[in-house]
This record gives sequence, C-alpha cells and structure tokens, in this order.
Amino acid sequence: MTKKSQSKSNGDATDVTSVGTERGSSPRVTQDVAEGRGPARPKSSPKGARAESNEGKVRRPKPAKSQQQFSPTLGEVDLHLFGEGKHERIYEKLGAHPITHEGVEGIFFAVWAPAAGQVSVVGNFNAWDGKRHPMRLLGDSGVWEIFIPKLSSGELYKYEIKTPGLPRFLKADPYSFYAEAPPNTSSIVYESKYRFRDSRWLKRRAGREHFRLPLSIYEVHLGSWRRIEGENRSFTYREM
Repeated sequence: MTKKSQSKSNGDATDVTSVGTERGSSPRVTQDVAEGRGPARPKSSPKGARAESNEGKVRRPKPAKSQQQFSPTLGEVDLHLFGEGKHERIYEKLGAHPITHEGVEGIFFAVWAPAAGQVSVVGNFNAWDGKRHPMRLLGDSGVWEIFIPKLSSGELYKYEIKTPGLPRFLKADPYSFYAEAPPNTSSIVYESKYRFRDSRWLKRRAGREHFRLPLSIYEVHLGSWRRIEGENRSFTYREM
C-alpha cells in the first residue's frame, strides 16, 4: 500500500505536553511541547498533561468499561503468524482500519510496541488526551490494540507511548495508509476505495514460475525526487 503523503514523527522527542486541538489540526512533537499545527491554534493545554515516571515504573491504566466490552480485533492465529514473521497480510491487522466489530461501526487501532509500558491512541476525537483511550496488550505478542466505536475515516491520530524511566512521547503509525504532509506529522485513518483493474495480468502471472525468473527492483523517494518550484512542497501522486 502507498500513502498519499509521507511524514515521520519526531522520534527523538523526550517529553510531550498534550494540547487539545480543534478538528483539522494536529500536534507536532518537539522537545518538551506538542505544538498545534493547522488552521486552529489551541487556547490552553489540559491540566496534568506532563507525565512523569515513578522510579522507572509505568503503571498500565485499566481500559474504560466501554472499551472492555469489545473482544480483541486480532485473533490467536494472527498473533502466532506475526510472531513467526509469516503473516503475509499483517497490513490488514496493524494500523487503523474502519470495521464493523460485534455489530458496531468504528475504527480499530493496533501497533507493535513490545518495550512500551503503556500505549494510548490520541487524536482530535479525544483532544489528544492519552488518558481517554488506553490500548490493551495482547498477551506477550507486543501488540497493543483498541476498538473505538463511532469513529470514521479522516481522523487524525498518533500513538502516545510510555516507557519505564522516560516521559511519554508521540509516534506516527508505521502502518498508516495516509499521513499529513510536512511539516505536520499526524497519521490519518483512511480506507481506500480504489479498485485495481489488473485481473488479466494477475491471471497470466499465476501461470509463471516467478521464483525461477530474474527480479528487478526500482526504488525512488518521491518526496525528494522533484518539488513544486516556488511552493517548496513535494508533488502529490496525482500531480506526478
């Protein structure tokens, strides 16, 4: 899968102050502060936004009752194959996906963070407050997940991560299908409606012994290959 625009969160941020933003904006992680970036600027930060560890230990908060009523969205087979590195469709299980789960429409989020003490999903839908939607750890798989009802495509989000001995920080979703364009860095819930029209080619490919044929791989980073003169931005896929 490809993203409409590429972005990376600032992974070396050591501390984050959560900022409630209006829909359509997102925080940019910087040293000690998450700054609102977008059409609306926050008026104030919520109380208790700074999280400190207690002697290197992070308590894992218990998910709210409304979240506990839903069963996990990943099954034992998914976790087993993922642990072996043999899950060939893991992009359908990690990331953010609109689904109907146990009769309720919403979004399920899943991320692999084996060293984390706690992971929460934050976004405009919860004012970027990590206390609102803590995720649950699925056994010893290192996978954290949560199903949030009534959410839909287009939501901005990141993962708030706490590790022992460190303040919390935000990370973009490595499995997101869509992301904000720089300098904004949030992931975006996205469900592609594109339908491929290559059934004839796939049918011909199925009759070949492709493991015995030579392989050529071409790679290009579109964001640095060409830029719009005078606008200091990358081309979109449609402009390409």
